[in-house]
Amino acid sequence: MVPAMPFDRSLLGLSYRLWFALLLMLLVRFALMFGTGPIHDEAYYWSWSQRLDFAYYDQPFLTGWLLAPFVTVLGDHAWVLRAVATTLTFATTLFLALAARGLVLHRRVAGAGGSWRRAEWGFLCLTLTSPVLWSLGLFYTHDTAMLCFLSLGLWLGIEALQRQPDGSSASRWFWIGAGLALGLAFSAKVSASLWIAALGMGVLVHPKGRRHLRHEGPWIAVALITALMAVFVLWNAFNDWVTFKHVGGEHLLVTPTDNPLAAPDTLAQRAQRLALCALALVLFAGLSPVVLGLRRIRGVSGSAAIVALALFAVLPSLFFLGLSWFREIYLNWLIPSALGLMFLGSLYWPGTRTRTRTRTGTGSATQRQGVSTQRWALLGTLPSLALVLLVLVPIGMREPRFMLANARDMLGWKGSLDKLQEYRDQAYPGHVIVGNYYHLAAQTAFHQKRVLPSVGLDLRPHQFSRYSWPELMVSGSADSDMKSDSESPNETEGPMLVLTPSAAEGRARLAPVFCEIIPISPWPVNHRGERIAEPYLYAISDPRKRPDC
Repeated sequence: MVPAMPFDRSLLGLSYRLWFALLLMLLVRFALMFGTGPIHDEAYYWSWSQRLDFAYYDQPFLTGWLLAPFVTVLGDHAWVLRAVATTLTFATTLFLALAARGLVLHRRVAGAGGSWRRAEWGFLCLTLTSPVLWSLGLFYTHDTAMLCFLSLGLWLGIEALQRQPDGSSASRWFWIGAGLALGLAFSAKVSASLWIAALGMGVLVHPKGRRHLRHEGPWIAVALITALMAVFVLWNAFNDWVTFKHVGGEHLLVTPTDNPLAAPDTLAQRAQRLALCALALVLFAGLSPVVLGLRRIRGVSGSAAIVALALFAVLPSLFFLGLSWFREIYLNWLIPSALGLMFLGSLYWPGTRTRTRTRTGTGSATQRQGVSTQRWALLGTLPSLALVLLVLVPIGMREPRFMLANARDMLGWKGSLDKLQEYRDQAYPGHVIVGNYYHLAAQTAFHQKRVLPSVGLDLRPHQFSRYSWPELMVSGSADSDMKSDSESPNETEGPMLVLTPSAAEGRARLAPVFCEIIPISPWPVNHRGERIAEPYLYAISDPRKRPDC
């Protein structure tokens, strides 16, 4: 017997080579981001970890609660956020690999034939070239947390469906774990409900899936998901349904609310937007998985698990592609579906030879066909690999000119705000540095390690407009440092320095609220001579004076 090579050995059924690749990705993601500051959204979610609640203006509670113990123990540093993010993405990839192994080894995947070695190679290739799995672990956002628990729920749900629907203890515990994981996925981001519903539909439409409904396991899972959703709904019931208004008014309306008087889009503009979203979905998932999945679409119906997985990948993506015909959508909405397509592609990854029997003398031709198919599948990963490099190389070089717009914000802010605090201490002692709009409020909060509300008018409400001033800054404050919902974040007696998006926007947002606003100057944020942002600084010496002065 030939001894196994080191990388051919396994842990939890996954080869050492796959473990090595996942750990290498974890370390590379962390190393790329080490020494940079938070982007606006990361600083925003960090503020949630400082003001724990059962939900927030934008989303449910998990993103803040998950981060809180780590920043409490390790400190309020950007590297802590990145360590949590890359670890969550490592767990996401691990759960998907375990789910793929379970499907293949149970021989439920048409065309896979139980060949886990072949599927694992496909999963490894697709993981190493996945723009989603590389970029998702760079930043700590609600998407990072949601994907981790969605993939955990997917794995446990697949394991539950693979077992006989006999109500056994093992099956029941898999259902309970799946329900808890999917409920936590919703608790990270509301839109997880789309993928949860797609998985549930896969169980309902397949006869083998419906057999499980005769036992209590699936119903316990549904109860757990419902209970976690109820926490979110009850919080909104006591807080004027703010998240429902936010999601319904900003993300789901076919006419965006930021410019309702704008001329309707032309047919060409709608088609272009739809095509770009479809292209993004293909690049996020990989060209090879999309083609491999389409080629095997007829064999999907053999398993309840694979039907649920297919609906997980397809239904929400069709919803968002349809929505893109009417309005702009955020591309991160496509990420879970892209991972589902990638997952499917790994199950049908071609081997070096086909399994079709051939007549004598044609075996070499069959093998060459298999090699050609595998080579094509590898070539199909190159567009996604190019996108990975376009994202990672500028970050590694700290070159903002070629970074994505939101990634640029991890550079320059610490130095700029350190200088602002020095300037404040010299020229405006006793003034508190705050921001207008959540981007600026989040950056000033993180770099001062103190969460204060945004001030002035906000065209787009957010969680910073719901925060309160500390007790000593509010006249007649209650014992708690949190205000009631009726109190305004602009009610403070202390003088302030306010960063605003620009001079004109700052005046438009501050003048209707405060009587005396003093324009000071632009306060640029630079990195290596490149302009990252240029907010404008205002001073408000007596916030108690109101516009009717």
